Amino acid sequence: MTWPWSSKSKSPEDTADTRAVIVASARRLFSSAGYMVPFSAIAQDAGVRQSEMYAIFASRLHLAIEVFAENLNHLEELAGQVDDPKGFSKLWNTLIEYVVESGALLEMVLAEQDLPSDVEGGRLVQLLTEPLSQAQIAGLADPAWTPEDLRLIVQMVSGITSETPEDRRADVYRALALIDERLVPIDGEIDRDTLAEAV
Repeated sequence: MTWPWSSKSKSPEDTADTRAVIVASARRLFSSAGYMVPFSAIAQDAGVRQSEMYAIFASRLHLAIEVFAENLNHLEELAGQVDDPKGFSKLWNTLIEYVVESGALLEMVLAEQDLPSDVEGGRLVQLLTEPLSQAQIAGLADPAWTPEDLRLIVQMVSGITSETPEDRRADVYRALALIDERLVPIDGEIDRDTLAEAV
C-alpha cells in the first residue's frame, strides 16, 4: 500500500511551486487575519500538509520574511523603472498599499533585530533614494524628506494596521495626512496590476 505522504521526494521545481503557493496563501491570510494566523490555516489554504510547510519554512517569521522580501523585490522593480519625477508617487503609493495590506507583518519584520540582509530596512531606504531625489529636483516632493524619514514613516503607520484591521486604509491615510498630506496616496498612481498579482 502506498501512503500519500510516502511518495517520492519532490523535485526542485515542485518545491518551488509549493513554496510559491504557501507564500501566496500566507500573504492573503496575513492580510485578512493578521500575522498570528495559525500555520495550519495557511497550510490548509495552500493545500499542503503542515509538515510540508515546516520543511520549507521553519517558523512564522521565516514565512513572513519571505512575503516581505517579495514585496521588496516588487518595489525594487518599480524603483528601477522610475524614469521621470512622477515615478516616486507611484512607488510610494504602492509601498503604502503594501502597508495597508500587510502592515502588522511589515511592523514585525522591521522590528526584528536579526534580519537577513536581503530584507533589512536599508534595502527600503536604498530603493527610495533615487526616485525621491528625482521628485525633489522636480519640486514634486519636499526637499527636506530623506529616504530614512520615509522608512520611519512607513514603520510608524504600519503599527496602525495591526490595531485596526477593519479600517486599515482609512487609518493609514489619516496617519499619513497628520504627518504631511502630500504623503497620502492619490488614486490612479499605483502599480495596481502588479500589486494585484502579488497580493
